[in-house]
Formats: sequence, structure tokens, C-alpha cells
Amino acid sequence: MSKAEHTAQKNTAQKNTVHDDTTPEPAAPAASEGVEPERRLDDHARFGSGIATIYEALDRLVSLRELSDAALVVDVAPLGRQVLRAGRRPLRDDDAGLLTRDPGLYVEPSTEGADTPDDLLVAELMVTLAQLGLQHDVARMVHEATHA
Repeated sequence: MSKAEHTAQKNTAQKNTVHDDTTPEPAAPAASEGVEPERRLDDHARFGSGIATIYEALDRLVSLRELSDAALVVDVAPLGRQVLRAGRRPLRDDDAGLLTRDPGLYVEPSTEGADTPDDLLVAELMVTLAQLGLQHDVARMVHEATHA
């Protein structure tokens, strides 16, 4: 899939997806050398939404590695099993069986056999980001509910 096709697909997915209702975030600072001019991940993290940070990371991974899809499977108390897909795409019939897979990062096309230290580290960091981001959002909701 070409970069232009991927961008068109991503824009269509974003238009047809329900997004979280966090307050709008300020514009990202100018991109530094080697960083795409998109919003930086630390901007999402700094301004509140863990789940927005996770989805942005998945979307960036898909774009940078020219993937057709990426999904994170995590178990986070008290939420239980969570599956987050790039572009906030729904599971639908879960053809890939993500709900029954072990926690981890799953990409299409599959990079099985490419277990380089870089790929393993990226997968571990993505899973950790998802766990921390979701835990942050749960803690924020509990705090808001008890201090309202």
C-alpha cells in the first residue's frame, strides 16, 4: 500500500470512528529534525489522554513501518482484556483472533521471524505504553468521580 493510499485510508477511518471526549489539545511545537510534523506522542501524554496517546503511537507505527494494521492486546485491571487497533478500527468479527491472543503487539503484514532486538523492544514498549495509558485514564476517571 502506498503512503498516499494509507493516508486516505487513515483519514476515512478517523471520520468513521468515535473518538474519546478529552478536551482539545494545543497545537504541537514545530517538528524537530527526524520527527514527522504530526503531533508528537509526548504532547498527547502531557495533555491528558492515555488512550489518545496509545492510538497515536499505533498510527505512527503503521505509518513509519508501512503496515496495513497494528493492534495491541493488553490486560489492565479493572478493565480486563483490551484490544486497541490502529485507526481506532473496531474488531468486528475478530477474524485475527486478537481477543484470545496473549498480550502483545500484532502487526500486518506479520513480521514473524524478524525478532530483532529493535522489534522486540518496540513491542515491549508499545504494550507498556498501553498498560500505563489505560491505567492513567482509569485513575483520572476515578479521581473525577470522587471529587465531583
